[in-house]
Amino acid sequence: MVKNTYPGKFIVLEGPEGGGKSTQAMLLARAMEAKGYSVCLTQEPTQDGIWGKLVRFMYKSTSLRDELPAELARFISGNEYRKMRELASGARRECFADFERIAEEIMLGHYGNVPMLMQLCFMFDRHDHRVRVEIPALGEGKLVISDRDFLSTLAYGASEGLGWKQLLAIHEEILEKDFVVPDLILLLDVSPEIGLARTAKKHESGKEYFDDLEKQKKIRAYFDIVQQPPVSDLRILTVDTSRDEESVHRGIMLFVDLFVDGFS
Repeated sequence: MVKNTYPGKFIVLEGPEGGGKSTQAMLLARAMEAKGYSVCLTQEPTQDGIWGKLVRFMYKSTSLRDELPAELARFISGNEYRKMRELASGARRECFADFERIAEEIMLGHYGNVPMLMQLCFMFDRHDHRVRVEIPALGEGKLVISDRDFLSTLAYGASEGLGWKQLLAIHEEILEKDFVVPDLILLLDVSPEIGLARTAKKHESGKEYFDDLEKQKKIRAYFDIVQQPPVSDLRILTVDTSRDEESVHRGIMLFVDLFVDGFS
């Protein structure tokens, strides 16, 4: 993990489904812009990156067993993927090889490593996102506010039986010098029951991959991970978001206003 040494500052909102990350990120961005900050509001998985699109496909798939093999074959044969693969070197190249190995297993009908494939996609998407969007914005002195970052990979991966320390090590291999960590992490806390009730309204077109009560209970691994080094060395604020969104926003701003005094 690399400390942010760019002139801009980096705030991330994390937490389980239904905690209000997208809403609070938008409200925070608007409030900071009103205070005169130049803000880059962004999110993961990305909407425009090839890895983000693949993750979103997996989240929304009605049957991964029926749909994922063909999608992976299309993905790996695509020009954008091949260019990224060719530019990779060292440990990152090995991670591409791991992705292809798991993809080949799935195309042969073996689905046991789908959780690792999904988190590898998140990490490759994160590296692309850092390089294309976040680091340039930080270099321009902007306040970058992101809806999700690396803690989501650790917690969601852990919820499916993957070791979070292993996932953190893979982050180091894929992002290398671009693994710039947030200056502030807002960890939005909500009960699984409330969170799922909220996502049910948001996902009216159908359930997504993690829209499940037992999965959401396991995703509370967030709150164990943030107490462990090296994650515990980061600046993390836990926020109860069971209240209405305006009350939550006011609480966030009370803290952020104090924190950003050190930005200038």
